[in-house]
Amino acid sequence: EAGITWCAKHPWMTAVAFTLLAWRFSALLGQPDPPDYRLFRAAGEELLHGRLGSVFSNPIVQAGPLELLGMGGIHSLAATAGLSWHEENSLVVLALCAVNCCCFIGMVLSLTPDARRRGIAIFLGGAFALAHGSLILDWAHPTHAIIALLWLLTARSALRDEAVKAGLLLGLAT
Repeated sequence: EAGITWCAKHPWMTAVAFTLLAWRFSALLGQPDPPDYRLFRAAGEELLHGRLGSVFSNPIVQAGPLELLGMGGIHSLAATAGLSWHEENSLVVLALCAVNCCCFIGMVLSLTPDARRRGIAIFLGGAFALAHGSLILDWAHPTHAIIALLWLLTARSALRDEAVKAGLLLGLAT
């Protein structure tokens, strides 16, 4: 009960805690390279350097520009810091865990007004991010969790007659 109350009062601290746990479990479990990271990193680098004609030249690249920018940005950061390939992969997993956890908790905060339910939902969301980051990330596409959350927010916006917001969220999910 006390943990649920703490989660409700400190949602973003909960996100940080679960993100760090997911990152640590991922390392302990010997997480392989994140799926498609090399492919998306290369396309992201092309996008970051303004070579727009070659971003989607490989038909296997099925990610959107935001994901490609993120992967290219992480690689640029890792290269600037002189990180090894293993350290770079670890940074990618940390970033993916953080994004998934923060998206889920942000959705919970926007959908759940009741404090007790909010605490339970935040705790379960953190557990979900932990599982996704440490167990599923080795075979799932990195953005699978975020896409489902964006669809849920899109549906909520559509039900509230927020057509522009629903369209933007749906566009972001693709």
